[in-house]
Amino acid sequence: MVPTRSSHPFWMYEELRAAPAALDSLLSPDEPARRHRAALGQRLAGARRVYLTGCGTAYHAALVGRSLLSDFTDGHIDARAVQAFELASYERDAPGRDDVLIVLSHSGKPTASNAALARARSAGAFCLTITGDTESLAARNAQAVFDTGYGEVKSFAYTISYSLMLAALADLAVCAVAASAGDEAAAVLLQTQVQAIAVQHRESLALDGRIRALAEQLASHERFIFAGAGSNQATAMEAALKMRETNYSDSASMEMEEVLHGPVATLGDVVLVVIAPPGFGRARALDLLRAARILGGTTVALGESGDTELESAAGDYLPLPTCPEALSPAPYHVPLHLFSYWLAVAKGHNPDLMRRDDPRYLQARQSYTL
Repeated sequence: MVPTRSSHPFWMYEELRAAPAALDSLLSPDEPARRHRAALGQRLAGARRVYLTGCGTAYHAALVGRSLLSDFTDGHIDARAVQAFELASYERDAPGRDDVLIVLSHSGKPTASNAALARARSAGAFCLTITGDTESLAARNAQAVFDTGYGEVKSFAYTISYSLMLAALADLAVCAVAASAGDEAAAVLLQTQVQAIAVQHRESLALDGRIRALAEQLASHERFIFAGAGSNQATAMEAALKMRETNYSDSASMEMEEVLHGPVATLGDVVLVVIAPPGFGRARALDLLRAARILGGTTVALGESGDTELESAAGDYLPLPTCPEALSPAPYHVPLHLFSYWLAVAKGHNPDLMRRDDPRYLQARQSYTL
């Protein structure tokens, strides 16, 4: 993967725009793929525990996947997300016999993810790799592979592969419901909601012009806090990572409540971005926005279209499609990927490269193995 573009549209933008079609394809499997996923759903439903792991953006997908499996099955599946290096090196209660490990990886190459896979498999766990590279080490060393269908990622920002991972995990969670609950009506309803992910992705991308203007408006700011609750803690983590990767802003992610326990002291000096779909976290988002307003802070909120209370509390508001909170990370991460992209463009940075065009950063990257 050698990104070569030097101006907008960079590869990151092209891949953001390509995601809905890729999602359509992933969520419309042929019959062999459908049977394969159903068999994986049975594995998940019958497991003692299901672990999910990855590094960076893939780890954020693992966090969302843990919530999806738990929420969709009403806690029937004991799902746990553990970062790959921690799982390979430190986790005492690691996957073993009667457990399933799901390894998420864009390329299937990271050393930590493959070490976690090797540890789990040697202990007798069933290992599944979700990736776009079906010939990779992580794919070859797993008993099963879920192919996301997009292996030629060109931007180091890994946006399209993150979107596909979330959809793949949601689809697997539906298959687990169908296998575990025996409740066909529940599975059909969930499947309908998952099928809507591609449409909602397109609706989120329709905010592009609005987000570009917002990024240009905030281009002089350097410090950001992204706050989310529930599965959108992972969305906040993903947003902060993308900001650091693409436009090099000083960005942090926090659980919604934790912002009020100390970091509230900085709300007058940062851009606060709250991720607040309908759910328990929304009320705390309102508290944060009101506190930041008193302090004269800059605020942005992401919430459901038509939520006038949340919109009026925020300095800027990005309205998103209606969907169950458990599935909200799928559409809600899209505007944040776009924002990080346009902020990079506004600041004159190439969002594809993670500073590999700077000899110092290239040398630093070559000093270790991922």
